Amino acid sequence: MAPTGPSYNVDWILSTASNAHYANHRDWFAYYKPFKSHAHGTIGGRLDVEGVGDVELRVKKPNRNARPSYSTIWLKNVLYCPLAVCNQVSIPSIIGSYGVAFRPEGGKISRDNVPIGIIDTPVLPKLRLSGQPPNQTCLDRNEIYALSLIWSDEERARWERVKAADLESERSSRVSPYTNEEKDWLKEKWGGEFRFLRAHLLKIHDEEDRAEGRRIVRAMMGDSDDSGDVEGENKSEEEEEESDDGSFTISYTNGRGAKPIIPHDEGHMADYYFSEKELLWIEENYGNSASFLITYGLKFYNDDDCEEGKWIVQAMMTDDA
Repeated sequence: MAPTGPSYNVDWILSTASNAHYANHRDWFAYYKPFKSHAHGTIGGRLDVEGVGDVELRVKKPNRNARPSYSTIWLKNVLYCPLAVCNQVSIPSIIGSYGVAFRPEGGKISRDNVPIGIIDTPVLPKLRLSGQPPNQTCLDRNEIYALSLIWSDEERARWERVKAADLESERSSRVSPYTNEEKDWLKEKWGGEFRFLRAHLLKIHDEEDRAEGRRIVRAMMGDSDDSGDVEGENKSEEEEEESDDGSFTISYTNGRGAKPIIPHDEGHMADYYFSEKELLWIEENYGNSASFLITYGLKFYNDDDCEEGKWIVQAMMTDDA
């Protein structure tokens, strides 16, 4: 979103000597990431950089009768320099995407050889943005300016490493689609994705909810794989007995003998956060620990949520006493 008021009318000059774009107002950025850096003027001086991002500019079309009356230009890797006198477009940085033609009275910027924007020359060549009158400028017409800058290769490489790390983090956070095995598991256990999501208070039309559902499915399937025969089949008598450390055998129905809301073998990973007394109370009132946690908006595969669930159980059992 572009800034409003006087900040919108600060010049976007064009430079053949700069190797980077820059803007002096944060609101120009459609995408922005804080990043401390610096650039140097081509004839000396230093300009501090607070961040880098992408900028969308709406430039006035040369054709007065065109609708809409503006074209959109995207600038990538724009430096945020709050102390800059104006904003700047680096012509070397846009070659290949846009063409620039200068004339004594102005010029034009084009895309695929089609003129899309007007260049004015009130002091220095500048883009005429949508809504600006011809030859408007924020610069002093009686001054001589040298505003081109160089962003060093070292600083640019450092920024590229930060971008690459962010991209890798974003990719790793994405949740891949269901595999055929997972689809079969959903159909067998729940009757399909819709019913599974509904049982977990998630919406099938919400992509974030569907991604959350895929995480839950994988946590359930992974736990079932690790736990072996969840129904207790083929276990030795020693495995069925209570151990010396006070652990106990988990029931696979609730205290009333009814079928749990969520099959116990898919939610039992949360059981181990609760004492035997707490678990029996949960099963009597909610079916099983997973169902209890979901009722309160908690995830049975999240350690912190399970700990919070334990506090809720203890408080409710105290109230019932």
